[in-house]
Amino acid sequence: MKSNRTPQILITLLLILFSLSVLHADTSSEKEESSEKPACAVCTANGNPMKVRNLDLWSKHNGKTYYFCNEDCKAKFNQNPEAYMPPVLPRTLPKFVLEDLKGKEVIPFGLPDATILSCLNGIQSLYGFSQSVGE
Repeated sequence: MKSNRTPQILITLLLILFSLSVLHADTSSEKEESSEKPACAVCTANGNPMKVRNLDLWSKHNGKTYYFCNEDCKAKFNQNPEAYMPPVLPRTLPKFVLEDLKGKEVIPFGLPDATILSCLNGIQSLYGFSQSVGE
């Protein structure tokens, strides 16, 4: 009997071509994502990231380039660039002291100092503060 392997070869070739097309689609989508336009620095800081349409509107601050969606956003940024910078974390927390109207230190709810400090340290670590209370 003579074996006919043509269908197996065709199926193998089709599977190889399909695999190559899937790989090509993955790499082309990565290229599209990397060429995506940046978001406006001012709008992003205000909670509404707006894609920049015109890459001609930009400013440099501390060696980094920031792009803007319109002239107004660029002008706002140039007036006070630090206002639109992301926060530096972890932040340090100022010393917390609770005083009464006469200026005397008050212990809230009559709790021991260790309990209060433990609670405050837990809260501040939750919000990204680096310095412990009571240091």
